[in-house]
Amino acid sequence: DYDSYTLKQKDISIGLNMLFWNLQGNRMQKFIDRFDNGFTGFNLEDKKIISYYNKKINNFLRENTLFSGTVTIGGNPVKICSIMADFCINEIAQAMIQLTDSEVAIVVNPKTMSVSFRRKPNSTFNVGKLAAKLADGGGHPSAAGGKITEDFLNFTKILK
Repeated sequence: DYDSYTLKQKDISIGLNMLFWNLQGNRMQKFIDRFDNGFTGFNLEDKKIISYYNKKINNFLRENTLFSGTVTIGGNPVKICSIMADFCINEIAQAMIQLTDSEVAIVVNPKTMSVSFRRKPNSTFNVGKLAAKLADGGGHPSAAGGKITEDFLNFTKILK
C-alpha cells in the first residue's frame, strides 16, 4: 500500500512507514516486535514520532528552495516542481504537489545521488518514462526513481 503509494489507508500507511524508517537500532526487529499482534492503532510514542516528522516536513518546505517550471513533454505542458531532500521523500513530494499544484514532483537526494519522481494523484502523466529518459531509472506511471545523470542535470536548468 505504501510502496505503490495507493494509500488505501493513507494515515496508517504513511504513519507506519515513518515509524519503520525512523526507528533506532535494529529497525526491522523493533517494528516486528511493536506490531507482532498486528496493527491495533498508534500508541502515544508512535504519534509523537509521526507528529515530529510531519512538523519536520512542513518546516523543511518553508525553509528550503523549491524549483518549478512548466515544460512541454509529448506536446503537452507539464508543471513540475523540485527540491533537494534526504528524508520522507514521498511525503515531501506529495506536499510539494499540493503546495504548487504541480503535476509532477521531483525530489533529488544528494546523499544517495538519486532522484525520485511522483505525479499528482489524478494525473495520467507517466513519471516512469520520464525517469527512464532523464535518470537511467524507471518505475510506475505514478512513482519512479533513478540516478542523477547529465541528462537530468541539464533538464533541471529549466526550473526556476
